[in-house]
Amino acid sequence: MRKKLILKGACVAACVSLLLTFNYVLFHVFVGYRVHLVPVFLAARDIMPREKIKAEDLIEVKIPEAYVLDHACTKKTEIIGRYTDIQGKIPAGSPFYRSMLKSEEEMYDQPVTQLKEGQTVYTLETSMTKLGTVLAGMRVDVHVTIAGRNEPVRSGAILNHVRVISVRDHKGAEINDENSSGVPYMVLLAVNRDDLDLLAKAEAAGEIRLFPAGRAYDSEAEAVRCDNEITAYILQEDDGEEVFNPSEAVMIPEIVSEDAPDDSRTDPEMTDIPIDPEQPAEEYPEVTGEEETMTEAGE
Repeated sequence: MRKKLILKGACVAACVSLLLTFNYVLFHVFVGYRVHLVPVFLAARDIMPREKIKAEDLIEVKIPEAYVLDHACTKKTEIIGRYTDIQGKIPAGSPFYRSMLKSEEEMYDQPVTQLKEGQTVYTLETSMTKLGTVLAGMRVDVHVTIAGRNEPVRSGAILNHVRVISVRDHKGAEINDENSSGVPYMVLLAVNRDDLDLLAKAEAAGEIRLFPAGRAYDSEAEAVRCDNEITAYILQEDDGEEVFNPSEAVMIPEIVSEDAPDDSRTDPEMTDIPIDPEQPAEEYPEVTGEEETMTEAGE
């Protein structure tokens, strides 16, 4: 009798458990049918402005479709690899909206995101002739040519393996953009901050041209300063030596009073008289021939 009771109790418990499980499954199927759930991605951490989003920065959750806004991102491909807007960060737990995210092509400050530690962007005006076959992403050697009056022409590389971040037209559009004129006007280079002075002086002293490096797409070395004669010549002002550029020489005309006698303009002895700007001109002693003879005798 006792065994029968235990067996009946076990059967009842199994039936109740099966019924609860069936109700649970039925409830979720009904809810899923009536409330369509869609995946939405939330930020797994605080994402700062202009930070590139990675797969580990996302948390996937499902919420009713009615609560999803039209501009919310529901696909990973809409988020991963993009950059946050410059205006603010995305707090942890917040959804991603399309207005918050930018591709590299959509960012006006896109070159800054491609810099390495210690680098900055140097903008150089260029033209189709000067640029030649140089494209964005290539490594180039920076050459400078300095030609002054009465001086020998100096030419050579000052930086090797400089990375070209961008080539743009006169409106600032990428040269390969469909709205670009296709005519290069400026080239943006990734250089070391310590070389800004060198580039600025080189550009002021002569003409800078870019030539594709031997390993134009090799990323091992970047913006290596050349230790040569042309680099030393450009930077010699830093050692306290001024570089005289004859092309900058200016002739200053001699200013002589029209009332002064002709011989006073070239008489070297007139410079022996000390001049006090506060003393009236009539108080200066007049140099006579007798005084000149006495001076010569004393010498």
